[in-house]
Amino acid sequence: MKTNSNILVVEDDKIAQMAIKYLIKEIENSVDVADTGKKAIELLKKNEYDLIFMDIGLPDINGIEVAQLIRTELKKVMPIIALTAHNDKNKRNICIQKGMNDFIEKPITKEKILIIIKKYLGLL
Repeated sequence: MKTNSNILVVEDDKIAQMAIKYLIKEIENSVDVADTGKKAIELLKKNEYDLIFMDIGLPDINGIEVAQLIRTELKKVMPIIALTAHNDKNKRNICIQKGMNDFIEKPITKEKILIIIKKYLGLL
């Protein structure tokens, strides 16, 4: 059963984009993808999202800085979930301090996506 939430995936790796989008599309009706922080900001200025999955290692503006811009300049409050290939407790704490709500390690699995959607959107 699909929900009606709108999710933004900010990820620069094309294979990771496809995999994450595929996993989310099994659950959600709407998924947009941005491959840079600047594109994410552009999409956020035009669209409303219920949840953001944010790679912290983007090529232009890192995901932590993008999260700060979302909170301070755009004044958006939707959950932002950090995506990273490294499980580093210090990096996790920095992400939370800078405005992200949670942190998940790659590879992203359907189970991880389900946990986040249940936790932050109260769905399923």
